[in-house]
Amino acid sequence: MKSRSFIRGCAFAICLAFFPVGLTSCSKPTPQGEYEEAMTLVQEGQIARGIIKLQELVREHSDDPTAILAYMRLAEYYVSERNITKAIENYAAAKDLVPSSSPDSIQLSQVIFQTLQRANQPEQAMEQLDILAEEIPEGDQMTREWIQLKRAGIEIAIGDEGTVSAALDGLDDLMLESEIASNRGEAREAQANYFRQRQEYELSNSVYQRYMDNFPDDTVNSRIKLAMGVNLYQAEMPEEGWELFSQGANALEIQIEEELEQQRRNQLLAELAQMYRIIEKYDEAEAKLLQIMEENKMQMLAIETQFALGDMYATAGVQNDDDELFNKGLAVFEQIKSENEGNERVTGMAEQAIEVVTTVRERYNEELAAIEAAEAAAESEDSTEPSEEAAEEVAEEEE
Repeated sequence: MKSRSFIRGCAFAICLAFFPVGLTSCSKPTPQGEYEEAMTLVQEGQIARGIIKLQELVREHSDDPTAILAYMRLAEYYVSERNITKAIENYAAAKDLVPSSSPDSIQLSQVIFQTLQRANQPEQAMEQLDILAEEIPEGDQMTREWIQLKRAGIEIAIGDEGTVSAALDGLDDLMLESEIASNRGEAREAQANYFRQRQEYELSNSVYQRYMDNFPDDTVNSRIKLAMGVNLYQAEMPEEGWELFSQGANALEIQIEEELEQQRRNQLLAELAQMYRIIEKYDEAEAKLLQIMEENKMQMLAIETQFALGDMYATAGVQNDDDELFNKGLAVFEQIKSENEGNERVTGMAEQAIEVVTTVRERYNEELAAIEAAEAAAESEDSTEPSEEAAEEVAEEEE
C-alpha cells in the first residue's frame, strides 16, 4: 500500500526520492525516470511509444509508488480511446496500490464511477456506488450524500415510475435537510431539471420555491429567480417570466457590484449573460459580455468572451432565420481577426468559427427548404384528390 501523496500528483517528491546522486551515466533508469521519459514521449506526440513505456513500467515495477501514476495515465489514455474495460482495469490497479478506505482510495472509486457513468453503463456504475458506500468512513457525510445524489440520478434516468418517485423524494429531503450547501444545490437542480426536461415548468418552479422558502437568505436565490423566469418563458408566460427574471437579475447585479474578486465577477456576469441569451434578450446579454471584456483587457478571457458574443449572434441568426443577427455574429469574428492580426492562433480560431457557423446555416437552410418542399407537395396532393362529395357526384353522373 502506498501513500496518497502520489495520487495528488506530487511528482516532485518522487523525483527527489529517486534522484540518481553520484551514479554513473550507465546506471539503470529509476522508475520515476522511466515515467518521465514516457510522459515526454506522449507530450511530443509519440503516444504509442509512451504508452508502451508506461506498460513496461507497471509490469516491471508494480510495487513502486510511481506505478500509481503510470496506471492512472494508462487509464486516462484508454478513456480517450473509449476502451472503458481497460480504463477501469488500470484505475482499479492504481486503487490496489493505495491504502483501503483512504481518501485516495475513495477518490479513485469516484473516478471509476464517473468513468462508467460517462460511458453510459448505469448498472455497473450503480455497483461501483455500492462498493464506495461500504468503503467510506462512518462520519464522511459529504461523500455519503454524494453517493445518494448520484444514485438518484441513475434511478431517475433508468428507473420505473415508482423508483423515480422515490428518488425525487430523496432528493427533496436532501435539498431541505443537508448541512452541505453544494449538496443542497445539486439536489435542487437535479429535481428542477427533471421536471424542466419533461416541460413541467410549474413543478420545476415549485422545487425552486420550496428551496427559497426554506433558505430565504441564500445568495443563490437571485439566480434561482432567473431560472424560474426562464421556466415561465418556456411555458409561454413571458410577462410573468420577465417579472421574476428581472427580480433575479437586479439582485444579481447588486451581488456583482459588491463582488471584489475579479474571477467571481466574471463568472456571475457570464451566468447573467447566458440567462439573457436564453430568453433572447441579446442586447442585455451583449452588455454583460462587453463588461467582462472591458474588465479583463489584455487577457485571453477578453478574447474568449468576444468569441462567445459572436457565437451568440450567429447562433441566434440561424435559429431565428434572421440575417441581421447572423451578420452581426460574423462581424464580431471579423473584428477578432483584425484586432489580432499578429496572433495566428486567434485569427485561425476566428476563421474556423466563421466557417463553422456558415456551414451550420447552409445546412439549416437546406433542411428547412426540404421540409417546406415536402409540405408543399403534401398540400398539392391534398388539393388534387377529389373530396368525398365530388367523388359521389362523379359516381352518380357515371351511373
